[in-house]
Amino acid sequence: MSRRRPTFLDRFMHQWRRVRRHELTRTLRHMHYQQKRAAYVRTYVEKSLSSLDRAEGKIQDDQQGPLADQDYLDE
Repeated sequence: MSRRRPTFLDRFMHQWRRVRRHELTRTLRHMHYQQKRAAYVRTYVEKSLSSLDRAEGKIQDDQQGPLADQDYLDE
């Protein structure tokens, strides 16, 4: 049994689906890296603020935590 030859529209739609799948996969990958980078930046900023607070004597070393930077978020 022979297969029928794909029409121009069939070939076009096949190629379009391949391109679209690639675009969507790339978008998902990009979003994943953005989330990882945002988490890294957030951690870096929190540590930097804590370091500045310790240097200025605003908080003690044993009081570090996410609430220590709350005054920066309220302003």
